[in-house]
Amino acid sequence: MGSGHNCRQSTPRSCSEVRKHHSSSGSYRIDPDGEGGLAPFTVYCDMNDKKGVGQTVIGHDIESRKLVRGYNSRGGYSRDIHYTGASLSQLASLTRVPSHCEQFIKHECYNSVLLFNNNFDGWWVSHDSTKMRYWGGAFGKW
Repeated sequence: MGSGHNCRQSTPRSCSEVRKHHSSSGSYRIDPDGEGGLAPFTVYCDMNDKKGVGQTVIGHDIESRKLVRGYNSRGGYSRDIHYTGASLSQLASLTRVPSHCEQFIKHECYNSVLLFNNNFDGWWVSHDSTKMRYWGGAFGKW
């Protein structure tokens, strides 16, 4: 006779939860908003970086360098990022999972005026269309 317990495992909400059962980095399915919400999706879980907490890594379509020339006006250059393997709604649900969340944006420049007279002259836009005016963890002055 059965014990009456439901042995069905739920899909982990993040790579931090995956880490509790798996120590190997690799692709795993997660469901940040839980059962009944948005569909689960596959991410890469890095089990070694960030002191082995189980870092969720999601790629996008512009990870290679891009040479930009001739954008002299404030906001004169923009570039859309399209994440792979998950919708914006799914990614937004991942940012609400109670854990540490970071997004890295890298700007390599030569003779750029992104930072001019200690004022940031550029910005990036978050998933909810908010202008983000900081780079490298430092807030810029406008």
